[in-house]
Amino acid sequence: MENLNEAKMNLTCHIDFDGRCEEAFHFYAEYLDAKIGLIVKIADSPLASTTPDNWQGKILHGNIHLQGINIAGADVQPDSYVK
Repeated sequence: MENLNEAKMNLTCHIDFDGRCEEAFHFYAEYLDAKIGLIVKIADSPLASTTPDNWQGKILHGNIHLQGINIAGADVQPDSYVK
């Protein structure tokens, strides 16, 4: 890096959700002008065969861009979720 004034910092974080990841991302998009990127549901992944039916529509991986911050998120089943 030749000029420190040209340096850019990116912040990326990961958030575990209690089954409401998709709802949260849509809220951020609507009210915080965030841009939703990739969303992969459990049903569309290799985990589908070992995941209960009521979790097939939950998010395995998603990302959203919010004012210079990249947020990755996923739904975590209740027995693994820590509030």
